[in-house]
Amino acid sequence: MSQTQRSSASTPAAPYFPPPPDAEIYIQNAGLVLFWPFLTHWFTTLSLVAAKQFITLDANHRAILLLQYLVDSSPTSSEAQLALNKLLCGVNLEDSLPTTLELLKTEAQEAETLLTAVIHHWSALGNISSHALQQSFLQRNGLLTFTHDHYLLQVEQKTHDILLDRLPWSIKIIKLPWMEWVLHVEWF
Repeated sequence: MSQTQRSSASTPAAPYFPPPPDAEIYIQNAGLVLFWPFLTHWFTTLSLVAAKQFITLDANHRAILLLQYLVDSSPTSSEAQLALNKLLCGVNLEDSLPTTLELLKTEAQEAETLLTAVIHHWSALGNISSHALQQSFLQRNGLLTFTHDHYLLQVEQKTHDILLDRLPWSIKIIKLPWMEWVLHVEWF
């Protein structure tokens, strides 16, 4: 992405408003929370983040679509697929976004590098492929709710979740620099 493209939408983000308490949002990419410790560095590497903040609104929206690309390797998403992505990128869940990503070659390479890095750091996975990681853990149903002062994500359990006991980082509480509220995760 050129500097001109990046600065084209330097409008500041709108104030963030949570959904009504106890509103339920069903998602199919709950496994994205596994990647949270890597996201600040990954977005910085992709020149979407500087000083722990998204450089433009376009960069913020691009990050949301790139997260979905990590889940399913598709440059096209539906708005319904992006609720958790928006939360992880500090965007209002009701904000409408583009759903097609014009994926750059470097972004595809960095996505594969991140998938490989997660597999490497989570040694219990052995030599699982990136595709198998996506299918086994990232493409997971979940329920996202907001209660008073934080979000709660409850992730559907599967038999191979026993490997989560050997995950070398915690996914119970997630807070990235640009997130308005903390995300609590129940995956057990």
